[in-house]
Amino acid sequence: CGPVPSSEINLGSPVTSDNCGVAGTSNNAPPTYALGVKNVKWTVTDLSGNTNTCIQKVTIKAGSCGTPQQVYQTDITQTSAKIKWNAGVPCATDYQLRIRYEISPGIWSSWSGWNNHSGPGLEHLFSGLSPNRYYHYQIRSKCGSATNSNSINAWFTTLPSGGSLQKNDDPTSRIYKDQEQHENISQGFVGDPTSLFVSPNPAREILFLHFSGFHLAEKQMTLMDVQGKLILNAKLQATENEIEIDLHKLNVTSGIYFIRISNGTKQITKQFIVEK
Repeated sequence: CGPVPSSEINLGSPVTSDNCGVAGTSNNAPPTYALGVKNVKWTVTDLSGNTNTCIQKVTIKAGSCGTPQQVYQTDITQTSAKIKWNAGVPCATDYQLRIRYEISPGIWSSWSGWNNHSGPGLEHLFSGLSPNRYYHYQIRSKCGSATNSNSINAWFTTLPSGGSLQKNDDPTSRIYKDQEQHENISQGFVGDPTSLFVSPNPAREILFLHFSGFHLAEKQMTLMDVQGKLILNAKLQATENEIEIDLHKLNVTSGIYFIRISNGTKQITKQFIVEK
């Protein structure tokens, strides 16, 4: 995580030439290097006292840039949502987030830019959102100016116009991991408990789903890839709470995918991986 002593960095020797002869070279290397990029300025002086300079970039990367832990959302309104998390260790020096929204099932807007977290502390406020809209956000640790951790994915839906504040202040109920670890990520709504069980995970040919909390109404099931491309969109009856998906017939290839169940007032999303 740094800082790295200057004695451990071999800067090498600059190549110089001058028609009057070179008196010597020097640099402004620091005693230690923090994570990120440091510009070391070399200065060459000839025998007549003339000088010239050039820059050597030294990049210190974290041995491991820890991902944010126990990421969850709370204080959701019609136009905003607050994201909270625990520190990503080791080496995290800052945190960045970005967001996009679903235009229609399986079709997403472009990502916003990565922005440093707003605070205070380990939290960020997304504002200027639209009511009753499904959002997908990512968060990553920043370890110095040169390295970033894997991104954590999570989702929420803003309240419809006239809705009351939705809170979730229990971080232990929202534990997310990075995509490479294939975490199952869910978002429920206030009301009956919702759950979605996906098996096997990783899957090959067949995927079994069991869900609860949606038994009183019809529901929509969507299958999307990690880029948000719609693969399957199906309407299920209230009694259909255990289903089987033939991944081979759908021509689903190896990769990371998301299953979402929604009945208009509740929805839940889980991530799974396909290995062919």
